[in-house]
Amino acid sequence: TASSYEDLLLNPPRQRCQFAFEGQDTDIGSYRRDLEPQLLFTYTDERLRPYLQDKEYLSCEAYLSSVGGYRYLTLDFTFAYPNAQEAYGFIDQNSVLTLKLLNGDVINLRAGQMDRGKYDTVKQELTYSVYYPIDRSYLGLLKVSELDLIRVFWSSGFEEYPIHQMDFFQRQLQCLGD
Repeated sequence: TASSYEDLLLNPPRQRCQFAFEGQDTDIGSYRRDLEPQLLFTYTDERLRPYLQDKEYLSCEAYLSSVGGYRYLTLDFTFAYPNAQEAYGFIDQNSVLTLKLLNGDVINLRAGQMDRGKYDTVKQELTYSVYYPIDRSYLGLLKVSELDLIRVFWSSGFEEYPIHQMDFFQRQLQCLGD
């Protein structure tokens, strides 16, 4: 019936939460939960398409973690081009990640560690994996706001990327709970 269809539009069914890890983290001695990574965005300059076949120049997967009451965003940037490291450099510790929300609000997170990227010679991919602690004061806003784009500060400058999964934070924070 039409009313049940409208109900689903207003109140979509809750997504199943997929955890990549849930348990005691022996490195830090705390209980940790990591959600499954989700594709956040891809980016390919049209001039590079002929050289990359069906690959994206850059893809970014993201997931949230909960450790001892704190929340962390982890971004895995994967470049399908070995020279990306020369163009982008590295992500420094305390480097800023700007989250631009659809409502116009801006949130700045800081990288928890430096990453110079790791090159996989078999896959011919360069990957950076960086975690960003999320200040508690931002959680309420992220639970109710859609993500529009992110600005990543590399050592060579910054790039902005439009987001595919605009409700990423809403879904992942709901899975982690309070």
